[in-house]
Amino acid sequence: PHHRNYRKRLVKTPKIYFWDTGLACRLLGIEKPQQLALHPSRGYLFENWVVTELLKARYNAGLKNNLFFWRNNTGLEVDIIIEKGNKLTPVEVKSGATIAQAWFDAIEKWIDLAGSDAAKAYLVYGGTKSFSQQAVTILSWQNIERINP
Repeated sequence: PHHRNYRKRLVKTPKIYFWDTGLACRLLGIEKPQQLALHPSRGYLFENWVVTELLKARYNAGLKNNLFFWRNNTGLEVDIIIEKGNKLTPVEVKSGATIAQAWFDAIEKWIDLAGSDAAKAYLVYGGTKSFSQQAVTILSWQNIERINP
């Protein structure tokens, strides 16, 4: 968890990620793509995959981990916070293929709290098109390499 306190009470419980999402699927009894599409853990597995891909990009470049998440005590959460110097890049991850307005709520509230610490925001989703909307760069899962962790 990212611990910078923006006038909010933070939750500091760490998250657990699997390096191998295929193994995670197997442990959950998911054996076919059709099962994953309807599985209640689909969103968690998708977020896990995005986090590990960003971490692999860092490690392959010889860099240390700089990825965090942010969550306050009311449940407001940003899935990934990338810390670079004094700037923080928020990344929200959604497995759905159709953009929903509610997906922007957490990022917008976090940007208001972070103020000048906030860098460009991203939303990674399960769709196929990448574009910008409401000062957030929306990336297809196929284009996450555009995020420079």
